[in-house]
Amino acid sequence: MTKADIMKRLKSARVSHLIWRSYAQALISGMAIDKEKVPVAHTDCDFGHWYYGDGQILSSLPSFQAIESPHKNLHSEYMHICIGLFGDECPVGEKNIDKLGLKHTPNSNDVNNQHIRKIIDASSALLTAIEELETDIKKREDSDLESL
Repeated sequence: MTKADIMKRLKSARVSHLIWRSYAQALISGMAIDKEKVPVAHTDCDFGHWYYGDGQILSSLPSFQAIESPHKNLHSEYMHICIGLFGDECPVGEKNIDKLGLKHTPNSNDVNNQHIRKIIDASSALLTAIEELETDIKKREDSDLESL
């Protein structure tokens, strides 16, 4: 994996997780769940597949290790929001996929707003961790990455 490949993957991860954060906010606002917005485990998103797959060549880097916790927290809080709104009917991964299109009526006292704050915090921490890894990778030559 080249430096350019890693940088491209990290840029994609940053954009994807900002989008996921907006999905959670929209879900609380009453938006329906569609297939692209179904909560998944942190290991099952595109970035998670890379992070726990090919990305493991970077696992010795503290900047790489720092990504795992906020990434996991982001997915966990989104899952909590969906379950809080829909209970057992929340479509998670392949479970309850027939429930796509579920919506809830938003209210200002929604306990899930606490989870939004946590998602924003986890997202900020994740973006910071990704930026730190990008900085770390930029300093290295492709040959340095091969020896990790």
